[in-house]
Amino acid sequence: MWNYSKDNGFDYYLKGNDAMIDNLNQMKPKLEAYALGWNMSKKSSPSSSTTTPNVNVTVNNEINISITFEQVREKIEDMTSLTDEQTKEALEKVSEIESVVNGEGSKKTKWEKIKPILTWLADKSFDLAMTILPLLLQVQG
Repeated sequence: MWNYSKDNGFDYYLKGNDAMIDNLNQMKPKLEAYALGWNMSKKSSPSSSTTTPNVNVTVNNEINISITFEQVREKIEDMTSLTDEQTKEALEKVSEIESVVNGEGSKKTKWEKIKPILTWLADKSFDLAMTILPLLLQVQG
């Protein structure tokens, strides 16, 4: 700030009104911050204990995909990007998935039967994969 000396403090007679206005413009936001308590810093004493709130957050995500094998078959038949041979092959894979889903066995056994279909599907178009993948989520043990 203008016109401050350690010995005499502020002497506005040396610089005039411009220095006083500039100093007041600098002091105003500082005083406002002080009035709002923004300049306060909390110092912890050795005897004070720091408490941490105990917060438990439980998140439950449930995804419900309900699609039938018939809906998937219709969607595959309507895909214009597939040739007749590709459509036939995709419909065969859907039938394989349906037999695994409706069949007996553990999750591990069903997974072993589904893995080749996933490998086959990884080489196909995105649209076909997004159509068939929800069926794979229906595999339960």
